[in-house]
Amino acid sequence: MTLLSAKMLKELRLSKAMRILLVNPGFRGYRGLDLFPLALGYLTSFLEGHEVKILDLQVEEEDKLIELVKSVDLVGITSTTPSFESARQIAQIAKREGKIVVMGGTHVTFRPTDALDVCDYVVLGEGELTFSELCKTLEEGGDIEKVRGITFKSGDEVIRTEEMPLIEDLDSIPFPHYELFPMEKYKIMSVTTSRGCIFNCIYCAARKFWRERVRFRSVKNVVEELKMLVERFGKRNFKFHDSTFTLDMQRAKKLCEAIKELGISWSCETRAELLDESLIAIMAEAGCKLMCFGIDSGDESVLERANRYVDFDACAESFRLCRKYGIRTRAYIIFGLPGENEASCKRTIELIERLKPDEVMLSLACAYPGTELRPSEVIPHESWIAKFMGHGRGAPLHVPEGMDIKTYMRLADHMWQWAREYNKRSRSRRQLYP
Repeated sequence: MTLLSAKMLKELRLSKAMRILLVNPGFRGYRGLDLFPLALGYLTSFLEGHEVKILDLQVEEEDKLIELVKSVDLVGITSTTPSFESARQIAQIAKREGKIVVMGGTHVTFRPTDALDVCDYVVLGEGELTFSELCKTLEEGGDIEKVRGITFKSGDEVIRTEEMPLIEDLDSIPFPHYELFPMEKYKIMSVTTSRGCIFNCIYCAARKFWRERVRFRSVKNVVEELKMLVERFGKRNFKFHDSTFTLDMQRAKKLCEAIKELGISWSCETRAELLDESLIAIMAEAGCKLMCFGIDSGDESVLERANRYVDFDACAESFRLCRKYGIRTRAYIIFGLPGENEASCKRTIELIERLKPDEVMLSLACAYPGTELRPSEVIPHESWIAKFMGHGRGAPLHVPEGMDIKTYMRLADHMWQWAREYNKRSRSRRQLYP
């Protein structure tokens, strides 16, 4: 795998001026408060010398979209699968105004041809270097086929250029130009201390998106960004978006030691087998208020088919220790993975009741691009899907092989009703015993 040096990175960031609008189409079905668009944030750090504007439709209204589009040369749009239809609509508006349109994000990385009828170029994977190189080439009238990491159409031919190397040193990436964003709108700031995932769950494309490796920022670099967000923007609540925050347990301990003095509150996602009491204790001391765990299922055969390893005893111990040190817990579970049936649903409920998380978030298994799951031809109506708090809305559902849609909906409704009642009971316990 090719990586770019810091010197090459600096050269790519310096290019001639263009007027650029970066748009986050958002997804109204998302119920979380961690709304800062990290992908667009890091793009801004590579666009020095350009005139950059931001429109984050997750927190801003669409009424100024057309006016902003008219004022620029190029419109860049990021999107996930749930927000992809909205991204297409924005791209169509920009094309009608005669603008260059570029799309990036997880959905088009794995399915670029979905977008090529409404945009000029698709950025594949990690976008900072490719987008910077593309803008420079467009400004200078260079050869587009020499831009690494894009897909585009030339006549009827779909062209995919040479892969762009990953960034060697994440510390060499400047912090986002936060001043371009409506910072007052973000109640919980999104931050990531690493990129990538070593695990290979069949329902997730993170490992493939990040080319099967993990890169870490230094503790010093992370602390500097957090301190800047605290001092300059008054931010105190954060969510770390690392796929597995404690993947390197010693590094996690060092990071927690370093951020204790900041007086911030934060949450993260991790795995029970990558925790011990000393780490949980220092996480609590450093301000961790919520730890989220991917439990997925209580049925070992379902987990095995999903290429997931979950140590139920380690989960029980980690949840117990979180309670001991005052960290709230959230358990993510997924209905509809291969092998799901009535018995597996029962085992999942039994496991969660044993673990006693503070909150359960139930998702429907989705066949996201880049994953091994395949979409089902017959799916329930969108209004039925909308009640599920986790994944489901705006994504192609996966119905387990051999399960008819009536059984699927009955079991999913049962899981939803149980999760709803569980969360009510949990809230009542917290009110009685704060």
